[in-house]
Amino acid sequence: MPLSMVWSMMFFAMLFLLGIDSQFAMVETVITYIFDLLRNSKYKLNKPIVVAVSGVIWFLCGLPLCTNAGIYILTLMDTYAAGIPCLIVGLLEIFIVAYIYGISNFFADLKHMTGWKPSTLIRSHIVVMITTCSPIAIIIILYKEVFGLLFDEEVITYGKYIYPPWAQWVGWSLALISMAAIPLGVIQHIVQVFTSGNIIQNLKCSLRPTKLWSQNASLYSSLNSDTPVHTKRTIITDFYVNSGVSDLDIRHEDGVINPAFIAIK
Repeated sequence: MPLSMVWSMMFFAMLFLLGIDSQFAMVETVITYIFDLLRNSKYKLNKPIVVAVSGVIWFLCGLPLCTNAGIYILTLMDTYAAGIPCLIVGLLEIFIVAYIYGISNFFADLKHMTGWKPSTLIRSHIVVMITTCSPIAIIIILYKEVFGLLFDEEVITYGKYIYPPWAQWVGWSLALISMAAIPLGVIQHIVQVFTSGNIIQNLKCSLRPTKLWSQNASLYSSLNSDTPVHTKRTIITDFYVNSGVSDLDIRHEDGVINPAFIAIK
């Protein structure tokens, strides 16, 4: 192949940039969560310091992958921590959007964000795919993955090396750790609901979509327009959810209502 060295350098440069781009997305997700969680606390966060500390922690966590056993650790993580948790999270997201948040609200948000309203044919296709085909496909894949690893005695190997049973349990632990935030978040919210004053009202509000998204989208649209919007820091009480008053305190930060600031009275 002519200029093989040039093509080789371009290929590995592409892989390097692809990895850096993926790291930016993952790091920003964690950093944004930390700042949203602690923005109104007594701690004053410095973003460069937080990013640097997070980078050092992830660097130390990644060092074992650079050892001679790194490829075996990577294979274990790729088998358990990459596929199954993503499928479960995706299935829950589809279920929540389609059957709890509501497919009509989803299309309304789509029109609000992009200004595009799908035709009846495309709308019907999206509804069938989201509510029926996608969940069925994910459940079939999950059944094959989970039951294959648990009951069919499928052995994980890398080359001629066969992973021992304890290593497979380590893999399942990695998968459960990445999914633990979902049940822990549910438990935390249930504890908040049952320790609050109006349990029934707060429980109903927890099972209904709020109008936070539409208000955030409207504020972002206004902020991105030519006319600047100046808002002051306030605390909004008696917030209306689906035409009903909820017992939520919602903090208004820099013109944008952040769902991380929601706290039950």
